Amino acid sequence: MMNKNTSTKRIVSLVLAIVMVAAMLTVSAVADNTKIYVNGELIQNGETVSADKVTVKIDPVATDDVVTVNGEEVKLDENGEFVLYAATPDAAETTDTPDAAETTDTPDAPVVAQGTVVIEVKSADGSVVSVTFTLEPAAEETADTADSADEADTKDTADETDTDDTADKPVDTDDTADEPVDTDDTADEPVDTDDTADEPATDDEPIDTDDTPDQPETKKVLNGDVDNDGVITSNDALLILMYSVGSYDFDKVQLQQADVTGTGVYSDDALAVLRASVDIEPITPEYIVVVL
Repeated sequence: MMNKNTSTKRIVSLVLAIVMVAAMLTVSAVADNTKIYVNGELIQNGETVSADKVTVKIDPVATDDVVTVNGEEVKLDENGEFVLYAATPDAAETTDTPDAAETTDTPDAPVVAQGTVVIEVKSADGSVVSVTFTLEPAAEETADTADSADEADTKDTADETDTDDTADKPVDTDDTADEPVDTDDTADEPVDTDDTADEPATDDEPIDTDDTPDQPETKKVLNGDVDNDGVITSNDALLILMYSVGSYDFDKVQLQQADVTGTGVYSDDALAVLRASVDIEPITPEYIVVVL
């Protein structure tokens, strides 16, 4: 009899353990399948919702599930829903008004959240389903933007009006300023003096001679021939390369001969001269006119 009782107790304990495990697995499965919807759409982490208020639905939800918004517990209606309001300074005051209170006489009083919203659903077995998103009041921002735009337009038109008004005043000033023009006309008399001064300039023939020396003296030289031996050699390339690294100096004529690429004296010019020295690619133009 003792053996039978012991076996019976063991069987009952095993059955109870199986039932408890099955219940826990069922609760865990329900928790894993719990979804959070905002305005009928499944909300994802990191999303941004622009609305003054949204309806949040938990589906499925158990009677012993605890739902929190930013750590504050909220009550769900019979459909597993609650109303979430976006909070700005103006919107927060609106939700505190008696009208808002009248619309929330039911246990599912509206919840106010601003910016980042974290909704968590905690099941009796300790499992948690959560989502984090951003809620912002789009309508109020649009209205503020429109108001600021209207103010900007008003300011612009006001500025244009003021500009036109102020611009009218200087017109009379400009008319009075026309009087000094006659003074400028009298100042034209020295111009005649300058004309008379031109006579000695035309009489002095050496002046024309002085104009001609202003023209720079030029010389036709072989382009790239910086050592001036009459041919393009690797020595010319070497001298140009040395100049490009600051280890050699050129005079005014050599600088013009060394700049075969027309972009300044660099290693590219040395390479071009070297290629020309071994008849790979000639320098163009072959001869240049340099300023002495």
